[in-house]
Amino acid sequence: MIKAPETGEQVEIGWRGSFYDDNLSATLAVYELTKNDVIVPTGIPNISEVAGEQRSRGVELDINGSIGTVWDIFFSYAYTDTEIIDAGTTSTTDGDPFLGVPEHKSVLWNSFSAAFLGLDNVTFGYVIDYASDYETSALTDVATLSFGPVGVDKQGFVHNINVAYSTDSSWGDLEVTVALRNLTDEWYVLNTSNAIFGKRGEPRSYLLTTTLNF
Repeated sequence: MIKAPETGEQVEIGWRGSFYDDNLSATLAVYELTKNDVIVPTGIPNISEVAGEQRSRGVELDINGSIGTVWDIFFSYAYTDTEIIDAGTTSTTDGDPFLGVPEHKSVLWNSFSAAFLGLDNVTFGYVIDYASDYETSALTDVATLSFGPVGVDKQGFVHNINVAYSTDSSWGDLEVTVALRNLTDEWYVLNTSNAIFGKRGEPRSYLLTTTLNF
C-alpha cells in the first residue's frame, strides 16, 4: 500500500533588529506549522505508521553580539506548543503533545576575555542549557533507564564551563582548552522521540584539548 505524501502549511511572522549601538542583534519569530500524513515511529524497530494531522506553534528569540570589549554573548529561547490533532493510524491519542519535544528550551552562551586582568591570551566560557520536562515513550524511569509506556523526562539546567589559552609559537598557532561539562552532573535523556531507544546525556566530564594550526 502506497502512503500519501506528507504535506504541510506554515505561517510565520518575524522581526530583526539591533540595539546597544548595534553591538547586539536580535531576531524574533512567531509561527504555526501544520503537517498531514506524517510518518512516525511505532515503538517497533524499523516499523513506522502514519499520523493524520500534527500542529506545532511557538515563539523563537535569538540575541547575539558583544557587550563591551571583553564579553561575547549568544542567547536563544524557544517556546513550542505541539498537539496531535488527528492520530490517524497511530497508537497515540488526539490532543497529545509530540514526544521528545520540550515546551521551553533555551541556551545562554558566554565568552569572556581576560584582557582586563592583563591576560590577553586567556578566555573563559560559560554555557547554560535548559529544557523543560517533556514526554517520552521510551523511558518511564530516567534514573534506571527502565522501559514502559509514556513517561516524562526531566533535563532542567545543564552547565558547562571552559578556560582557553592561545598563543603564537614557532610551530604555529597553539590553543589549549580545559572544559568541565555538565557541572552539576544532571541526568537527562537524548533521542527520546524514538519509542525504543533512549540515550543518556553526557554526565559530568573533564576534557583537555590542544590544537596546533601551522
